Amino acid sequence: MTNNDQIPTPKQLDYIRDLSRARGVNLSKPRTRTAASQQIEALKAIPAGRTEREIERDLGERIRPAGAIAAVREHEITGYGASCTWT
Repeated sequence: MTNNDQIPTPKQLDYIRDLSRARGVNLSKPRTRTAASQQIEALKAIPAGRTEREIERDLGERIRPAGAIAAVREHEITGYGASCTWT
C-alpha cells in the first residue's frame, strides 16, 4: 500500500479541522494522506480571519466600557433575603 492509498492520519485530520475553523471554511474529509496534505497547504494559503467570538467581544467593549457590568449595587436594594426589594 503506497502513501497515496493510505487514509489520513488523525494528526492531519485534527490540523485540517483547526485550520478550517480559523479560516471559516468547511471542507470535506480527505480520503488519502496526499489529499489531506493538499488541503492543509490550501488552508495555510488562506489568511486567518477573526473568529465570531473575537468580533463580538470587540463590539461589546466598544458599546460598554470595560468593567461596566450589570450588577446589583448596594444603594439599589433594601431588606434582606425574601423581604429584599428594589428601591
